[in-house]
Amino acid sequence: MNSYMQDRWTWVDGTHTQIAALLDSLSDADLAFNPGGSNMSLGALCRELGEIEHSYIESLKNLKQDWGYRNTEV
Repeated sequence: MNSYMQDRWTWVDGTHTQIAALLDSLSDADLAFNPGGSNMSLGALCRELGEIEHSYIESLKNLKQDWGYRNTEV
């Protein structure tokens, strides 16, 4: 890990801990919530954000951006 990340890792780790706690607190009904109209459900939004994060992480590993990953687990 480079010195930049070493200096800021506690911030990153704290953020991930908060996200995990938030996701653990959501029920299936919360994830199924849809505000109506053409909006996606909260669960679909979370899945899409996870796919974007996955793409970012893989781009750091492979030095190439690939948006093709989709989580097929429902």
